[in-house]
Amino acid sequence: MKSQSIRILLSVLTIAFSSIFISLKDVTQAEEESQNGSSLVANLTGPAIGNVTPKGFARYNNSGGNRYFSVEVSNVNLPSGTKLSVILGNTNIGQITLSPMRNGRLLIQGSSAPTVNAGDSILITNASSTILSGTFVAPSTPSPSPTMNPRPSPSPSPRPTVATALFAPLTGGPIDGITPRGMAQYTEFDGGRKTLRVFVRQVNLPAGTALDVTIGNVNIGQIVLRATKDGSIRLDTANGDNVPTVTAGTSIEVRNGTSLVLSGSFLSPQTPSPAPRPTIKVFGGKLNGNQVVPPVTTQARGAILLKLNSSQNRIHVSLFFANLSSNQTSASINGPAIPGENAPVIFDLGAVGATSGHITATFDVTSEQVQQLQTGLWYVVVGSENNPNGEIRGQIRNFSRPSSFSGEVNEDLAVFRPWNSTWYFRNGIGYEAVRLGQPGDKIVAGDFDGDGRTDAAVFRNGIWQIRRSYDGSQMNIQWGLSTDTPIRGDFDGDGISDFAVFRPSNGMWYIRQSQSGAFVAYRFGTNGDVPIAADFDGDGRSDVSVFRPSNGTWYWLRSSDNAFSAIQFGVYGDIPLIADFDADGINDIAVFRPSNGTWYWLRSSDNTFSAMRFGISSDIPVAADFDADLRTDVAVFRPSQGAWYILRSSDNSLEIEFFGSQGDVPVASR
Repeated sequence: MKSQSIRILLSVLTIAFSSIFISLKDVTQAEEESQNGSSLVANLTGPAIGNVTPKGFARYNNSGGNRYFSVEVSNVNLPSGTKLSVILGNTNIGQITLSPMRNGRLLIQGSSAPTVNAGDSILITNASSTILSGTFVAPSTPSPSPTMNPRPSPSPSPRPTVATALFAPLTGGPIDGITPRGMAQYTEFDGGRKTLRVFVRQVNLPAGTALDVTIGNVNIGQIVLRATKDGSIRLDTANGDNVPTVTAGTSIEVRNGTSLVLSGSFLSPQTPSPAPRPTIKVFGGKLNGNQVVPPVTTQARGAILLKLNSSQNRIHVSLFFANLSSNQTSASINGPAIPGENAPVIFDLGAVGATSGHITATFDVTSEQVQQLQTGLWYVVVGSENNPNGEIRGQIRNFSRPSSFSGEVNEDLAVFRPWNSTWYFRNGIGYEAVRLGQPGDKIVAGDFDGDGRTDAAVFRNGIWQIRRSYDGSQMNIQWGLSTDTPIRGDFDGDGISDFAVFRPSNGMWYIRQSQSGAFVAYRFGTNGDVPIAADFDGDGRSDVSVFRPSNGTWYWLRSSDNAFSAIQFGVYGDIPLIADFDADGINDIAVFRPSNGTWYWLRSSDNTFSAMRFGISSDIPVAADFDADLRTDVAVFRPSQGAWYILRSSDNSLEIEFFGSQGDVPVASR
C-alpha cells in the first residue's frame, strides 16, 4: 500500500461558516486591566465601505508574563464569511472571520500571544486592501473633575495564600467495556486550612454504589455514584472536615469493596509528566438551559468545540450560541465540577452583546487543567441580560467520532478490507493494521470504551464485535437480530457510543444507553427507510431519525423535547450524510447524489442551501473532518483507484491520498 499526497489550490466557494459576533469594548476595560500589568490600546479607523464606516479596537495586556491580545471589529460592510488579516507591524498574526452582522474578533492569550510595544502599528486588511488601522498607545486615565466626589475604594479583603497545590490523575481498567475517569485536587493554605476534592466519571456501576476513597492509608470517605455514573467528595477543614496532609507522591485509591476502580499519585501542577492514557485531543459539549444550576427555561442553544494541541499546553476554543432571550453578557469555561455543581471561572471568553454569536479564543493550560479537561470536569456557561448567572450551560467531554483511531483532532484515513478481515489506519504517527471481522460484516466503529479514540467494530448476526482501543482486547455484545440495521450514535450524550439497531420489519429502534445501561425503544420509520443517528437539535444527543428514499424526506424525533420534525431534502438514489459544515455543533441536512456527483446541504446555523459538484457515481462519500478545523470536509473514496479526494474546508485546497484498494470499505462512510 502506497501513500502519496497532492495538494492543488482551488478557487471555489468557501464552504466554511465561521462567524464571530462581537460588540466593541470601550477603553475603560483596558484601563482596568492596566492595573494588573502593562497595557496598551489602539483605536482602529478606516474609510467607509459602501457608505458604512467600519470601527475597531485592539487591546494588549501583559501581567506577570501572561500576555493577552484582542482585536474587535464592527460595521465592516463586506460579505459574511470574509476573512480579514490582522497585521501587527509587518507580521500576520491571525484572521478575523466576519459574521452575518459584519463584525468579528481575534483573541490570543498566553505564550502564543504576540508581544506589543507602544508605537507598534496594527492593520486589518482584506487581501491587499486596508480596512482599519491604528497605533498602540498607553491608555489615558482621565482625572476626575473638581465637582466630582468619588467614593473611596474599599480595601480588598486579604485572600488566603496557597502554600501547597497538588493534583492526582486517576486511571483504571474498563468496567464492562467502559473506561472510568477520575481526578483529585489537594490545596493547603498558609494558616493551616486544607481542602481535598475527588471526582469520578464513567464508572460503569449501578447508581447508588458507594466507592471508598483512600489517601495513603487513610479512608477519607465515600463517593456515591449517581445515575449518570459520576460523583464527587469535597472536604474542607474550614467546615470541620478531617483532611489528611498530602505530599507529592502520596497515593490515592478509589475502591468498590475490595475491587480497585481508580488509582493514582499526587503531583505538582508544574511537574512535567506524560498524560496518563487515554490522551484525548478534541472535546465538545452542547449547551442548554436545563444544565444551568438552577435550570433556566429558554429556547437558546449552543455548542462548544475545543482542541488540545499535541504538546498539551494550549487549547483553542470555538463557542457558538443562538436564540438567547436577551443580549449575551458573559461566557466562560468553569471547573472543576461534575454536572449539577457550580465552580469558579477558569477562562473568560468575553461578551459579544448579541443574542446569537460565535466566539473563538486560545489559552495556555497547565498539566492540572489538562487533566481536568480529560476527566470531563469543565463546563461552559453563557450569561445574558435576563440571566446574568447563566442562560445556557454545557459539560465539556471527549468528542466521539467515527474515524479517529489515534485520538487526534482530525479523523484518520481508514479502510476495512473484507477479504482478509483487516482494518488499516493511517494517521500522523504512521500505519496500523488490525484483524477484526469477516466479509459481509457491517462497520460500526465508534468510541465504546470512552477513552476518546475510535474502536474498530463490526456487526454480524446481531453480535457487535469491538476491539477496544484502551487495551486492545475484544468485546462481543449481543444486541439485535441478523436482519437489523446497526446504528452508531450517542443517544444519551455522554460522549460514548451506544448500541443501537433499527428493525425494518416493524420500524422499531432498540437502543442500549451507555450512561445508565437503560434499554429504550421507539417505533419510528418503515421498511425501506435509512436510519440516521444525528444531532439536529443541538442538545448533544443523537436524534432518532430516518431518510425515506421514496420521497426524499428526512424525519426525526428531537431528543430535546420529543417533538417530531420533517423536511423534504433529496431524491430517490441520494445517499444521506451526517455532517457539520458550519462548525456550530449541530448536524446539517446533507445528501450526496451519485447520479451527478453533487453534494447538497442545508446549514443549520443560517438555513443556507449549498451545492457542490465533487465526485462521480461510483464514489463513496466520506463526510468527515480530515483537516482538524472541526468542520466536515467534502470528500469521496474512489474504490477503483484506492484514492481519497478531500476538499479541505480549512483552506479550500484539494488533497488526494492513495490509501486502499478495490473492495475496501472506508470507515468514515455512514
